[in-house]
Amino acid sequence: MLEVVPMIGIDYSMSNLTFDERKCIHTVNEDRPNEYRNLLSAVSKAYKLISPTSLFYGFGANSVKHVTEVSDLFVGTGDLLNPIVMTDSLEKEYYSCLKRCELGAPVKFSKVVAKAVEFAEHSVEHFLDEAEGEERKYEVGHALTYFVVYIFCAGLIDDFGETMAQLAKVINLPISIVMI
Repeated sequence: MLEVVPMIGIDYSMSNLTFDERKCIHTVNEDRPNEYRNLLSAVSKAYKLISPTSLFYGFGANSVKHVTEVSDLFVGTGDLLNPIVMTDSLEKEYYSCLKRCELGAPVKFSKVVAKAVEFAEHSVEHFLDEAEGEERKYEVGHALTYFVVYIFCAGLIDDFGETMAQLAKVINLPISIVMI
């Protein structure tokens, strides 16, 4: 059995600032569409019937207001230990996160990719452990979890080398990574 789980990584960095009248790609006005909201809506629609839950992370921002250190990876839900959100409420979680954090710099993707690699490695280990336990035929085995990682960003990247090193680890793991 295969379980597909979307993992979202959103760039909350200052690279989202623009030079047009909107000032920023992000907007806290829920009535005004933006690129990130449109992408989250598309992911929600695509996975609603396949995966009821998604993993939601942010990067490139102060995840706690008035803290000077920018986080390269933070849980988008506001709960430090739980990145799980209902897939059909991704837009709502995005806006909640946007209101909690402050745009920052630098823009680093490597921690998002590293977290996905970590999840995939644990999934493979758990799946293989279950497969080896043939004497437990009466129990339902664990499904292999396949992660589809979406990294939504403005296009800047400050840790290219580290990100490439993490991407090299993806080979032979149940992960697809889409950078938009």
